[in-house]
Amino acid sequence: MRFPFAPTAARLAMFLACFMLTAAPVSVAFAKEAKDAKEGDAKKGGDKKPADKKSTEKKPKPKPVEGAIGYGGAQVQLQPIMAPYRTSYGTQYQVVTVRMTLDAGLNEKPACFMIPILQEKFLLYFYQTEPTPDDFVGQRKDVMVKKLLDLATATTDRGYYAGVELVDETSKSLDDDPKSKTLSVQCNK
Repeated sequence: MRFPFAPTAARLAMFLACFMLTAAPVSVAFAKEAKDAKEGDAKKGGDKKPADKKSTEKKPKPKPVEGAIGYGGAQVQLQPIMAPYRTSYGTQYQVVTVRMTLDAGLNEKPACFMIPILQEKFLLYFYQTEPTPDDFVGQRKDVMVKKLLDLATATTDRGYYAGVELVDETSKSLDDDPKSKTLSVQCNK
């Protein structure tokens, strides 16, 4: 029994003829280039003759862009969170406002879109940890900021956010930075 796709002598001959037709011009071009290079070596005492002018011309380097591109370094202020904290009188609530510093790079826009999800993660973090008033000052505040950045990195990925800041009365206003103010409005929708 003969299979319809089995190679026959006629099919093999046709394949080889097509292959040789397509491969022949390429091999002739390589042979001509090699021959020209050898002739150039003989005439110039060992120096190679360039194949064409385009390959020897140097392309101008693009000018470096000054300043940051995109949102990098801009801060996005999250909506205020009513965070519970423990006192000797029981659980009380304090308004906590968090600012995220966007990292420069390709992940700036996705980082902006992740802000509402981070808002929810931070809210859950504050409810699970129930911080004390001491956690909002000094070194313990720095530890909390580090944990919030780790939470943001775990929620998204590296390269989205460069820093976290807990806003208090000593923090500078976003009115000084119009880009950050605009992004805070756009990213919190």
